[in-house]
Amino acid sequence: MITTISETDFICKIDDMAIIEVSGEDSLTYLQGQLTNDINLVTQQSTQLSAYCTPKGRAICLFRIFKVSDKVYLVLAKDLLEAIYKRLKMFVMMSKVDILDVTEQYLHYGIVGDKAAQLVTDKGYQLPEAINESTNTHNTVIIKISQNQYEAFGLENDLKNLIELATSEYSSAEQSNWYQVNIINGIPGVSLASKELFIPQMLNLHFLNGINFKKGCYTGQEVIARLHYLGKMKRLMFAISFQSKNQCQIGDKIYSPISKSGQGAGQIVSIEAAKKNDDTYHYTALAVIELKVIDDDSIYLDQEFEIKADKLQLPYEQELLAREKEVNEKS
Repeated sequence: MITTISETDFICKIDDMAIIEVSGEDSLTYLQGQLTNDINLVTQQSTQLSAYCTPKGRAICLFRIFKVSDKVYLVLAKDLLEAIYKRLKMFVMMSKVDILDVTEQYLHYGIVGDKAAQLVTDKGYQLPEAINESTNTHNTVIIKISQNQYEAFGLENDLKNLIELATSEYSSAEQSNWYQVNIINGIPGVSLASKELFIPQMLNLHFLNGINFKKGCYTGQEVIARLHYLGKMKRLMFAISFQSKNQCQIGDKIYSPISKSGQGAGQIVSIEAAKKNDDTYHYTALAVIELKVIDDDSIYLDQEFEIKADKLQLPYEQELLAREKEVNEKS
């Protein structure tokens, strides 16, 4: 039901994300002290995920970061734009850094599937080959974020070929389809509903190359580094599916009869309703869940343990768990 979406080609407009432009002589130094990843590794061919955290190591937002010329672009959830923009400006102080909201200047499209990728190439756009790589043709930045999944950013005139594809050769897909693909591929997001709920490792960011443990100091580093070097991860992010007559949302708790945590066995990171029949919602979601609950296959959406969730296999899950097991055995 849900997994067929990942096999369906579509192009869709994404309109709930914002873009912040950062430039100036001190821009890289400034961002280096704010984010979990090494901003110096971002080039015009290489992008990255990065978290912006509180001093306690909780993710306020996630950025998809790319570069054009000497300007850095931060893509984030639009409902966080006002707060994050204000926070970034507040800490600039005397640094030579310019921060601009350029959301309205750019169009943002998602591209999914082999056929979609081929048609985009046929229209003259160059696609990146590796995940997190980017290209820039016709003044359009295209980023590969997972297998057969791309994001495109450009001005309306530069994106006109993609827009034509989305409205003619394709039936223009709903934005929710894009986020269901994100869930299937294990790509996390942080929005207003989930800000400060999770430490970046809980969102698998250490496995998705979203944290650099060799860089210098940044806000929240002490907590994040301590967990990396001294702690054992008790919770990670997984994909689940379930049915419910209730309207479920980001931040809802996960329950399990074997969990002893007063905070519940986990929480929903992102969620989409695939369809609705007979007043029943069919959900797919990403959720941070206790590892022992995953092992026990006892994931529930209610305290009465009646709404059971099934775990979906993330593309990188096997390797993620193997790495965590190796780290735990050494510690």
